[in-house]
Amino acid sequence: MNNNELAIIIAFYLSKFDKDGIHKLGYRNDADAFEKISNTLGIKKNYLKFRRDEFDPIHSWRRGWRRPMDKRIKKAIDALQDLEETELREIALQILKDPEFRTSDEIQEITSIFSEVIIKKEKRITFILRAPTGKQAEEFFVSHFCITSILLMVL
Repeated sequence: MNNNELAIIIAFYLSKFDKDGIHKLGYRNDADAFEKISNTLGIKKNYLKFRRDEFDPIHSWRRGWRRPMDKRIKKAIDALQDLEETELREIALQILKDPEFRTSDEIQEITSIFSEVIIKKEKRITFILRAPTGKQAEEFFVSHFCITSILLMVL
């Protein structure tokens, strides 16, 4: 399981329930939450903060970013927005407290909803070095174009 995907779920909870959510998860403040959650998941605390801020446009009480949302964020909103606070908190707490839950079928089912976008994106991004074949194609064109031009002039 990709811990960054788990962080998206927790970031959604932190954005939706703001200070109340931080306290209900057992943290004193934002800094305490980011530090401890990032240590638990083995991610950078700024990654968690960045992800939380990406959900801000849908919560009027948060004054974070106002920019186009990543497809993963939109899909995470679709998957999580209808959950009650207690349900979402329970998922967040299980992610944070139970290492076995982080690899369970249940959490994989949830994260698969928004991680599908990543898989599709990875398939589209393939870099093919064109320089060697481009050079060969150019040389082929020049040599054959010259021969063809000479033959056409003779005819």
